[in-house]
Order: sequence, then C-alpha cells, then structure tokens
Amino acid sequence: MSPVTTALSGTTDISITWVAPASNGLAITSYQIQLFVPSTLSYVEDATYCDGSDPSILTCSFPITTLLTTYSFARGDLVTARVRAANSKGYGGYSSLNTAGATV
Repeated sequence: MSPVTTALSGTTDISITWVAPASNGLAITSYQIQLFVPSTLSYVEDATYCDGSDPSILTCSFPITTLLTTYSFARGDLVTARVRAANSKGYGGYSSLNTAGATV
C-alpha cells in the first residue's frame, strides 16, 4: 500500500488520505487507520474521526485541537499515519508512514 498523505484542511483540520490497494479479487470491506503519536512513540486508532468502516471513503479529518489535547501533539509535529485494508480474509499489511505532509 502507498503511504498516506496529510494536508491542512481549512484552518482547523488535518486530512489523511490514502489510495486503495489492489483488491486481488476480493472486495475491500474496511480500512484501519492509525495515527502515530510522537509524544508516546505509539500508534492510536480514533474511530470518532477516522473509523475506516466505509471502504468507499479514502480520507478522514482530525481537528487540530484533538491532536493537541487528546493526543498531546506539539505545534510543529508532523502528522503521520498508516493504513491497512481488510477483506473477507482479514487485514493486509500496513502502508509505510508518510515522511512529509501537514504539521500541527
């Protein structure tokens, strides 16, 4: 899977976008999106803003205030994420983390 892209969406949100991988004959049923949190060096899922349950939606958006308060991002931190697709056989591998994009 290709790395995600992150971009400023308006003045209050960071959007995360990905490209659907090849389905290899089985329809993609959902995505798992994980945000990398620099302050804890860990990955989190946030079903409120990025649940991945609709396979036709290839983007989601996090409020910058949520990144700052809930996930303790610091101003200037690069927003990085990874995504993996699921089908009837289970999840595939994660995409690489993006190395460029939006900062908080």
